Amino acid sequence: MTRAALPVVIGRDPDEGWGGDVEVPATLVRVEDHSFVVRTHGTIDGRSVELEVSFEEPTQGMMGVVELRPVGAGAAALLGAMANAWQQPAPTRPPRKVRVPAAWLVGTARDARQSASRTKVFFEEQDAELYVNWNPQTSMLELFEKDDGYREGVLGALTGP
Repeated sequence: MTRAALPVVIGRDPDEGWGGDVEVPATLVRVEDHSFVVRTHGTIDGRSVELEVSFEEPTQGMMGVVELRPVGAGAAALLGAMANAWQQPAPTRPPRKVRVPAAWLVGTARDARQSASRTKVFFEEQDAELYVNWNPQTSMLELFEKDDGYREGVLGALTGP
């Protein structure tokens, strides 16, 4: 089944003191016992935004893994939108695949079809954090900043060295 590409939603919450939450229309691609994969199908300014995200539950404790994989040229548009929302310069380096530790805050892989999953990912080399969430009710992949001090580090982690 082909889904229509819907616009990426960029929100700013003045009550937080910062904003730049990015929500990207996505489809649940695969669910296994301890992992699931979503793929985006949104647009920004008429350009396709393509990213595949794998959520892997922890085998022990709370720490699992989240892998973000750019798909085609569309991932650069997503990083540009994130930079714009976060009032940062647009990245000049191409997007790259990253595999990072993630704290599972809500949800399980088995329930990914019905229930939201919320994770906080850690870009250790950049000392930065980002919430990466899947919401099956809205079919949105949510990229929510943890703190405005992490913006540069998150964008640096998602682009090539």
